[in-house]
Amino acid sequence: MMNLALLGMHERTEQHKLAVDLLNKMCMKFKNLCKVWMRKILSLVKRNGDEVQAVVERSLKSHPRHKHIKFITQTAILEFRCGVPDKGRSLMNSPPSVCNNPQRRRHSSR
Repeated sequence: MMNLALLGMHERTEQHKLAVDLLNKMCMKFKNLCKVWMRKILSLVKRNGDEVQAVVERSLKSHPRHKHIKFITQTAILEFRCGVPDKGRSLMNSPPSVCNNPQRRRHSSR
């Protein structure tokens, strides 16, 4: 996707304002793509943004229901690796997580 390449260019050249503007536009235009939301969360984590939880909640409204668990686990892993490990743990323990989904539990025990 051309927009993600342009975003990478803005981040490498440290043009943070342009990168944030582009991310906001991409989240509005491609609101059902997980990649776009993950890049936005990654940029927030790198800048020590406190609004990660609000972005996660907004993205869950845009994603189809069957993608929620995948998105939450990816976000928790990202938080755990790049941000604060406690936030990553709390995301995994939030209500729609893998631990609370009986279908995921049933398939993982095979």
